[in-house]
Amino acid sequence: MTLAQRRLRARVWLAWRRMLLWPLATLLEWDWNRHVVDRYADIDLIYGTTMQPHRDRFVFAVREALDLIRETDPRRFAMVRRHVRRIIGERLVGCIGTYDPHFAACLIDIAQHGIGGAGEADRWGAARVAATIIHEATHGRLEAAGFMYAEPLRAMIERLCHHEERCFAERLCRADPGYTHSVVPRFHVARWYWLWYAGFWERLRRAWRRTHRGEPSAGRKGLGERRR
Repeated sequence: MTLAQRRLRARVWLAWRRMLLWPLATLLEWDWNRHVVDRYADIDLIYGTTMQPHRDRFVFAVREALDLIRETDPRRFAMVRRHVRRIIGERLVGCIGTYDPHFAACLIDIAQHGIGGAGEADRWGAARVAATIIHEATHGRLEAAGFMYAEPLRAMIERLCHHEERCFAERLCRADPGYTHSVVPRFHVARWYWLWYAGFWERLRRAWRRTHRGEPSAGRKGLGERRR
């Protein structure tokens, strides 16, 4: 399949999805617009309804992360601006971030990035948030190019997204390369297996533990579970 054919298929799929989900999407967008708390370079920062009451921490972390991207890697900052219109703070299950092409939205759980902690975790928390934003923006870039998140391609897509955030981390930690792994660990496809293969009841159990016990939700994802 040629690149032009991939792009056409992706546009048709996205248009069909928008038509099918229009009533729900309109309601969701209305709710998100009510929770816009800040704006950065045409990107809305939205504090989701399932987050703990730490709005200022979310805004500070995301703004600092975007500052890092803009100052360290202008090319990838341009990619973020092109493919991300909203950054939404939510409590996520089984992942630390996700991308929704319908809204050009990056959903992120800052509690799983070391934000608000102490010591080394807090020091690199904003850098981890920046890396996650780049990861999710890369999903948007690939989907816009026609690479849909289907089973034959998803491992390759995750590898490419990880490569982009890893390159950013290497630029950020150029003065001290030993910290690159603290920002973005090495790629292991097994980290996505739970997201790809977990059944309904396992997901429900993980969601309950995350919501009621406040347990961290291990793993990183891109688009794998965005359709929840």
